[in-house]
Formats: sequence, structure tokens, C-alpha cells
Amino acid sequence: MADHSLFTFVRVQGATPEAVGNALRDGSDKIMDIYSIMGEWDLLVRIEHPDLNTIQGVVTETIRAHPNVAQTYTILGYQLYGSKWPGFDYPDSE
Repeated sequence: MADHSLFTFVRVQGATPEAVGNALRDGSDKIMDIYSIMGEWDLLVRIEHPDLNTIQGVVTETIRAHPNVAQTYTILGYQLYGSKWPGFDYPDSE
């Protein structure tokens, strides 16, 4: 079974997005990628694990618990189109 992916948009306050992103990356091995983004949000975090309760815990206990995280918005991704991510079991299309 492929892992579930959660994408969490993060708004940072009182620190740089780089500092918060580095702290979040070091806080959980379930965090796969962290992107600095422009616009309403500062960071986009991709979390991956087969168990949704585990990755929900990463959002609440690692990301939202960080003192410089002002707000989050989380969405569930369940299908990948286009390019392949390293380590993602993506079926080849015929």
C-alpha cells in the first residue's frame, strides 16, 4: 500500500521560514519535503506515512507545536500525476 501524503501550509511568525523549516525537518522523520513558498503561506511541508493517525500526530505534535508556527492549513493528497517522486511507488502507465 502506498503511503498517504499530507501537505501542510505553514505561516511563520517571529523567525525566518528557513529557521522554522530546519527545525521542523529535524523534528520528524515523517517529514519528506519542506518548500519555501511565496504568497499567503511561508512553507509547504509534505508528510508521508501509511498510517493517517501517525501523520496527523506530526501536524499537531511537531508542526503546530512549534512556537514560531502561527497558522497551518492541511490537505490530504491521495494520487500523484505527472512526475515521479523518489521512493514513491507510482505505477507505470501503459
